[in-house]
Amino acid sequence: MDTRTKGKITFVIILLIIFGIFFHIRGSSLFFFKKYHSKSVYVMDNFGKKVKGKNESEKLPPASLTKLLTALTAKEKIENLQELVPIDVESYKKMVAKNSSMAGFYGKEYVTYEDLLAGLLLASGGECAGTLAISTYGSRDAFVQRMNEKAKELGCENSYFTNPEGMDDEEMVTTAKDMAILLKAVFDDPELGHIITQKTYQSVSSLDHPQGLTIVSTVLGTIQEGEIKEGSIVGGKSGTTDLAGLCWATILKKDDKIYFAVTMGAPYQNIKNHELYQKEDTIKLLDSL
Repeated sequence: MDTRTKGKITFVIILLIIFGIFFHIRGSSLFFFKKYHSKSVYVMDNFGKKVKGKNESEKLPPASLTKLLTALTAKEKIENLQELVPIDVESYKKMVAKNSSMAGFYGKEYVTYEDLLAGLLLASGGECAGTLAISTYGSRDAFVQRMNEKAKELGCENSYFTNPEGMDDEEMVTTAKDMAILLKAVFDDPELGHIITQKTYQSVSSLDHPQGLTIVSTVLGTIQEGEIKEGSIVGGKSGTTDLAGLCWATILKKDDKIYFAVTMGAPYQNIKNHELYQKEDTIKLLDSL
């Protein structure tokens, strides 16, 4: 074998080694870490089994993903979803002062528990979270205590909550894995599962809203036609604060299988006009299933 032939063979072997290393890295956690904006991502199937994960047990601020637990905690005490209750004035004023996301109800406005849960899960309404806490447990402290008990009962091992709205608090933390557990629990509840998978919801007529209030999902309302090539996002909860960044907890469907995906901690510069990195990461996860 002459020198030229040996050189060609050596060159081919080197190329094969390089390609092998590339594809190994591409399939490894190192490559997985680099292709997502979010600090933490997690996907589990309908049986609670991990499908994908990146820093899924890292403790991070939950933002309004907290409201998944708020819904589950309040639902325990609600006997009739059509019962009318007034929007708690103190909660309403507090959320307005903090520039919280709101469903659009007013203080003292009478709405149903179903309206409150829809405003909570779809529009991330701060006034709905506070009202649910007061109307079901009598006080925010009692409600938050039950939230933490409920989280532990469901298997959330690395979470601690201090308020029902998800407002930033250095003591309040959760993980992407724990949030996926809460999302599945919401989806598995017949009434809550129905609500969180709606794109829009119309509340009952009231003095403040004679035609009812149209509530739009902060997740499904951002999905454009043709944006998702395979599978679908059938529902979910969003959350954004200064400490938490951009967060999504979504219910995905692909090949007739249901998955629960959570992305947490994607960066943003301007909260009023930012890239939807949490959506971008979620679609990447859906494509990879």
